[in-house]
Amino acid sequence: MEKIKRGLNWLKAGSSKDPKHRGWLHPFVVGIITIIITLTTFRLISLYLTKKYQMVWKISDFARYTSGIFLFLYYLFLIFGRTTFMSSTALYDMLWTCNITMLLASVGFLLKDPILMASAACTILIDQALWYIDVIGFILTRKWIVGVAKYLTWKETPLFKKLTSTHHLWFEPLCIAQMNVT
Repeated sequence: MEKIKRGLNWLKAGSSKDPKHRGWLHPFVVGIITIIITLTTFRLISLYLTKKYQMVWKISDFARYTSGIFLFLYYLFLIFGRTTFMSSTALYDMLWTCNITMLLASVGFLLKDPILMASAACTILIDQALWYIDVIGFILTRKWIVGVAKYLTWKETPLFKKLTSTHHLWFEPLCIAQMNVT
């Protein structure tokens, strides 16, 4: 019981100055646990709802697989690119909802599961809408209306992170375009 208690304490975030945050093990383990719990929970709910409502996805297999593979490869690109340019702490960034939902949607596309894909899109819809408000507001007024995208103009934000933040603008349209379900 003591080992379990120590293990759970180790998993807690704790202080940002904790040495475990400087290495790879903690963000990797926390990330894997988060992904497993999230995917399992969403998938089980999705399977139940799909069976209950007998939903059928009416898009081509090519469009589904292309979207699923693209999102999955983009997610991997984010992980490897950001950890290369920003260190192991970038793994914590991969646990933001906007990143996790891309993984959920990719699995939904690949498993032909419209509810999993749509639930991923709906989970992040408010954040993505705020991004549109911010970006359009900044283009028109040179001011961030909400502030969710404000980090794009910070000098300390690496260029790679700025470039790989575009998914906040194209993820929702991609999912919405594929929501032909009966």
